Amino acid sequence: MLVVERPSKTRFSIAEIKTSDEAQAELVNAWQATLDKIADDSALVKYSPDLLFRAGDPRIPVLQKNLAEENEIIAALLADADRAQEAPQEVSAEHLYLYALVSDTEQAGRVLMIKKRTPARKASEGKWWGLPSKKLERMDSDPWQIYPSFDLVVSEDGAYVLMLSALDQLLGDSQILVERVDGWVAAIATSLPIAEGQADILIDRCKESSRLRNRLRAINSRGHLTRVSIDKVEEHAKRMKLKPADFIKDNQLLVSEANAAQLLKLLNEDLFTGGLTGDRFVTDGKEPWA
Repeated sequence: MLVVERPSKTRFSIAEIKTSDEAQAELVNAWQATLDKIADDSALVKYSPDLLFRAGDPRIPVLQKNLAEENEIIAALLADADRAQEAPQEVSAEHLYLYALVSDTEQAGRVLMIKKRTPARKASEGKWWGLPSKKLERMDSDPWQIYPSFDLVVSEDGAYVLMLSALDQLLGDSQILVERVDGWVAAIATSLPIAEGQADILIDRCKESSRLRNRLRAINSRGHLTRVSIDKVEEHAKRMKLKPADFIKDNQLLVSEANAAQLLKLLNEDLFTGGLTGDRFVTDGKEPWA
């Protein structure tokens, strides 16, 4: 079992963890459960950065690209260098980023399965873990958990994506997503004209910020702006108690360094007011009301 510690965006390290027979059996079960999920060809779809799946969607995107070329953590995990095994208590749980298994197979060569979750369960501040036996005794360290399946199955030929958000987090500033920004902004401009020269500002801001890029991607995935006019954007801004003049002039969207983030929230309908109080809120995710 491999774990990745990531104390910052630019630094990471990999450790191989000593595991008991019972823990190894659970990891094997999770490996097999993941293989069973991708065995159903009817669930497989071609990966596209435009894809955004809602909870419960059974589809599994298949990416035909070597992710080792896009992410140095994946490259290091696939390299599977010889490492001395470490006890879990020797690894700092604070910066654990993911855990993984690597195996050499006859059909696919080296295969990597990734769980984009920390295996360590930390007690929240002010609390501690206890073991209930004849009396409640404090645990010396945080417990670890093994999930019943993995989020990504990766080889040099591509990947099966069982959890799209896990791939998005690993790709981060990868060109796979960044190179789509121009097209996503152009799609907005097709429905809602953007003031001359200001589309480039939105493109630059979204290439710099993964948070803005994700919001832009969500707008493109929904495709709802084809049903939206500039007048509707103005009305929505007023309902959200914003100044329409900050976002619209001469029936065109205004984009600046200062307003790009708020504009995307407005266009993605991520701003809303409470029905009881009229208080203003922002959301980073929503489901359609069936």
